[in-house]
Amino acid sequence: NAITGFAPVAKEYSAQISSIVLPTEEVDPGQEITVSLTLKNSGQNGNYADSNSELILTKNNGGSSIFYVNNVWSSQTQTQIMAEGQSFLPNQEIKFDFKIRAPLYVGEVSEQFELRTFSGAKVQSDAIEIKVNVKKTDKQIIAIKNNSAGFANIYYQPYTSSGVALRAVAGTRFFLLEQNNQTLWAKLDLGNGQVGWIAMWNLSYI
Repeated sequence: NAITGFAPVAKEYSAQISSIVLPTEEVDPGQEITVSLTLKNSGQNGNYADSNSELILTKNNGGSSIFYVNNVWSSQTQTQIMAEGQSFLPNQEIKFDFKIRAPLYVGEVSEQFELRTFSGAKVQSDAIEIKVNVKKTDKQIIAIKNNSAGFANIYYQPYTSSGVALRAVAGTRFFLLEQNNQTLWAKLDLGNGQVGWIAMWNLSYI
């Protein structure tokens, strides 16, 4: 009875972008890049790693990011930027470093991101634009074809019982390492030192 009528108020978070450091020169497609994002906590609440208030960089408008790093990002749309045990207190300014992978495109490419907490609450801040200039390459690039499921499975080995290494959404691009026109399996570079196999009918050649 003593707490009847109590209405908890959700915490609000805000941050100011002080700087974002990206390569100014051309980068190789598939190259891993460290981005340095300096933020100032302009709100009244702190953010803490390994909690619901942890800061997460999230691609605007959903969909997979072309900068996704396999086995580094938490999903194809989000990456953590805080170190284990790190706190981000009101009025504090911190440089956060995180990894991106240069997309398999040519020329200048960019995407916009926003800050959210681990629980999904939006952090009040300006949009964060990631932009790189990608060199032309002689390597064969493929894209995952669209299908009714919207994705295709990439396996550890060239047979389905080997287990799924990655579920790649339609349009995701990879380097083609080799293909077997008899078995119709193709070997792909998944980045971060990993490879995987996919049925060739799932591929479009760029």
